[in-house]
Amino acid sequence: MLRSLNPLEKFIISMGTIIVLISLKNIYLNIFVITIGGIILTLQNLSLKRVLFFFIPPFMFLIPTLLAQGIQFSPELTFRFEWEIFFRVIGALIAIGYFILTCKFKDLYYVGIQLKIPKLICELGVLMFNYLNIMYISYVKIKMAMEARGAFCSFKTVYRDVGFMFTKVFLNSYYSLKGQSDAMRSRGYDEELIFFPKKYKLSRKVIMNFSLWIILLIVIDRVSL
Repeated sequence: MLRSLNPLEKFIISMGTIIVLISLKNIYLNIFVITIGGIILTLQNLSLKRVLFFFIPPFMFLIPTLLAQGIQFSPELTFRFEWEIFFRVIGALIAIGYFILTCKFKDLYYVGIQLKIPKLICELGVLMFNYLNIMYISYVKIKMAMEARGAFCSFKTVYRDVGFMFTKVFLNSYYSLKGQSDAMRSRGYDEELIFFPKKYKLSRKVIMNFSLWIILLIVIDRVSL
């Protein structure tokens, strides 16, 4: 399973693949990466909800953009769908999905530290993720409770119900974070967040596989020209 691999290695493979795809601009190479990457992600037993949450937002912008770009008014009205751009974007999404969809959030913190990103930025990222997660959980619970009590049933009261719901979500999130802050200070928190990400070692086997993968992409590009 990819989840057990070093997240830094997955990041390097993902970014390396994207750089090659952008540099070579070969539609057949993109189709090859989409096929192989799709098979790999399918074998990871990923949650369908997580996969859809990752792919749907980019598609919501990609398809309308390509449709609008494909309309040409001179000398006459014609339409041409940019398949090359479409496959390039999908190939890049598959490549980045290889990293994002098989990593836990704490692994992203580990990658950030390994890439020498300022620790403050990494810590803020973790805190923002935790806060958004708390807000989402609060939203789901409060919405279910309000619906069980007859909220959102009347158009006249829907604005009041929505305002009440979001007020409760922000208040619950605030008090939850305040409780966490008080707990941290009672345990000797000294203005620095201490995380304990899992430690990994770089594998020579993975590095060799990455090198062979890049060479294979270049060979496919040359053969398909």
